[in-house]
Amino acid sequence: MKCMFKFKLLKKVYLHIFASLFLFALLPALAMPWIYNTSEPAEKKLSSITQGWQYRWGDSPVNNQNKPLWIYDKHSSSSWSNYKVPGYPPENNKGKIAWIRNKLPDMKYTNPGVYLKLQEQYFEAYLEDTLIYSYGKVSAPEWKLSLGETFHFINLPSEYEGKYIYIRTYSPYSGYQGDIQEAVLGSMDALHVNRVNEITNLIKLHIDYIFLSGVFVLIGLVMMFFFVSRGFEQKAYFSLGLSSICIGIWLVAESKISLIFLPMPVIWQYAGYISIQLMPVGFCAFIEEVFGGSNRLFLKRIWITFILYTITTILLHALNLVYFSQSILLFHIMLVITMVIAVITVAKSARQGNRDAKIFTRTFVVLSVFGIYDIIDMYYYPIPLMSGHHITPWSMLIFIMSLAYILSSRFVDVYTRLEAYTKEIENKNAVLSSISEELRDSRDQISEWNKSLELKIRNKTSEIKSLLDNAGQGFLTFDSSLSVGKEYSAECKRIFGKSIDGTKISDLLCPDIEQRQYLDALMLKILEEKNSEKRAFYISLLPSELIIDNKYISADYKLIESIMDGKQKMLMVIFTDITDKKSLQCQVENERNILKMIVSVVTNRDYFIRYINNYNSFCNAGIREILNGSGTLTEKVYEIFRQVHNFKGGFCQIDMVNITEKLHIFENNLNDLKKHIDSLTLDDVIEFLQTNNISQWLDEDIGILRDFLGDKFFLEENTVIIAQTDLEDMNKKMFSVLPPNEYKVFSSCLNRLTYKSFKELLRTYPVFVLKKAKTLGKLVDSFEIEGVDVYVDSQKYQS
Repeated sequence: MKCMFKFKLLKKVYLHIFASLFLFALLPALAMPWIYNTSEPAEKKLSSITQGWQYRWGDSPVNNQNKPLWIYDKHSSSSWSNYKVPGYPPENNKGKIAWIRNKLPDMKYTNPGVYLKLQEQYFEAYLEDTLIYSYGKVSAPEWKLSLGETFHFINLPSEYEGKYIYIRTYSPYSGYQGDIQEAVLGSMDALHVNRVNEITNLIKLHIDYIFLSGVFVLIGLVMMFFFVSRGFEQKAYFSLGLSSICIGIWLVAESKISLIFLPMPVIWQYAGYISIQLMPVGFCAFIEEVFGGSNRLFLKRIWITFILYTITTILLHALNLVYFSQSILLFHIMLVITMVIAVITVAKSARQGNRDAKIFTRTFVVLSVFGIYDIIDMYYYPIPLMSGHHITPWSMLIFIMSLAYILSSRFVDVYTRLEAYTKEIENKNAVLSSISEELRDSRDQISEWNKSLELKIRNKTSEIKSLLDNAGQGFLTFDSSLSVGKEYSAECKRIFGKSIDGTKISDLLCPDIEQRQYLDALMLKILEEKNSEKRAFYISLLPSELIIDNKYISADYKLIESIMDGKQKMLMVIFTDITDKKSLQCQVENERNILKMIVSVVTNRDYFIRYINNYNSFCNAGIREILNGSGTLTEKVYEIFRQVHNFKGGFCQIDMVNITEKLHIFENNLNDLKKHIDSLTLDDVIEFLQTNNISQWLDEDIGILRDFLGDKFFLEENTVIIAQTDLEDMNKKMFSVLPPNEYKVFSSCLNRLTYKSFKELLRTYPVFVLKKAKTLGKLVDSFEIEGVDVYVDSQKYQS
């Protein structure tokens, strides 16, 4: 009941407010007949100069003192033509500049002056041959911006009687050159008093415009406040507020008192044209929101058209192509068509008994009649009753207030319906209250059952979690979000070293960003795939072994269904720490490689001994000889690279475990060094070789072999060791002492001490070829080196 009383009170308040505004708005109109007849001259001692004005088109040439020659023309001639003020020279489309003159009357004033009121003009004023006043630049560029209606007080010298006053005028608009609205001669004090009286009478004359503009702007601001306070949702308030504010601005701009408040005519001109052209936008938008129905799209296109038309006219005016005054006729035609469309649209609702539509239609008819009257009066002046004074604003006020009343009544209706709904809800609440009493007992019983079930589930869950935490494996699940669920086993926290709930699964499994993207796409494919065979294939592509914090982890994947939603698929990952197993496998593999090396070395002892001797010779002296020898730095590095490559291949043939890998890395480093050799010096290369202590790289393999084979393996038993240099000296002596035929016999015997069987040199290659083929994934049958013993100088085949 309180709410209903509040709504009724609110409705009465709205009615009183709008009735008061309407009556208050009528007061200036009732007083208008007396206001219009109360103005009278404030100063009797003034002389209006209306006769004797002459004009001349074009601009005057100048003399040597840069003064116009026409100001020296004091006699009547065919070049000067007569016209009256207020008014403008006839045939005023011959140019941008016109000269006008008049002979001042023989009337004596103290502190004399001339008051001039002009429209859209810059000018210069000369008394005889003296420049006494100027406004703007007469030679300004021809951009067509409004210069406005301006008034000027021009001081005259004491001896002015009977002298000619020349005025050189400029306007970018055709029809305004020489257009003088008023010219008065008198004392400056009297002229100023007359201007004050003129302004006072102007305010009295347009008091209704002042009042109406204030009311319209106030209504518009109130509507905007309602629009904002309701969360920017009820666009009808915004539309009505926009139209009301536009009308208020237009009324001020249209009245001649606008320059009193803001003496900027250009701004007022733009404001007037833009506001009146935007007024139908809010008007059509209001009809669209309140009465639109099936015509909403059509009405929307209409107000969009007005917006585009406004923008177009502004651009055309700024580009000096079409003036605002030339576009107003088309606007009025569009406005009349829009008014007809609006009446037809709202009339449909009115015929259906819509109260708001009836109010809208009646007030709109009044607005239309007044608007058509003003449009006809503007172009044809057929009715002299109030010609030149718009009466449409009063109908606009009535219309806007009716629209505001429609909105407020709808507001009250909404709250009235809300009150009815509130009562209905209260009745239903009473019924529900009785039902809730019955349900309360059942709820308590169900609550006890829930507690019992929750306890059992909690205990069961605890048992399962304990079982998984002590299973020695990590269990976690994730769904299509690819984030780890809240429940996972304690082993997962140990493996990853942190809590992982909510962490993206790919972040845990892959360090590389591209691999993460691939893994995300693959896991989503698995969760979405319905074909079991394809799903199994996709699962096989997931990583089965991972290295996490220096631990080897195996990963197994199972597709399961969500407990909460049986339709949703989840992927369970089972992690097992296989670090110990991996370490054991590596140890076994290392021991197997060591045994292979021992067998290869024992089998190829001579080859092994020769190779380690050659390697030590290369490390201790060979590198130094290469660097100190002739040739470019590139050739020297290349030679070292070649020999390192040969040593790597040789040691690989006898399965040397450590030296082969180290030489492989060193070979890659040398290859990188060759790429930048042009920017390096010999000292840089020497420093690089010294940082790689290659002479000690054999020590680890030799130590392993000594542990297994002992030191005796490296001694030459039953062998006489003769240095290569001694053999060469013996060969030289035999050549110098023995005859050629004897030298040939003994020389061949001496050579047999150093020559090797070629078959023996190739004995390690079958094992090397088979191992290399296995590495490259090739199939090669086992083979042996056969044939007679052909002895050759092994030094020639080492490289």
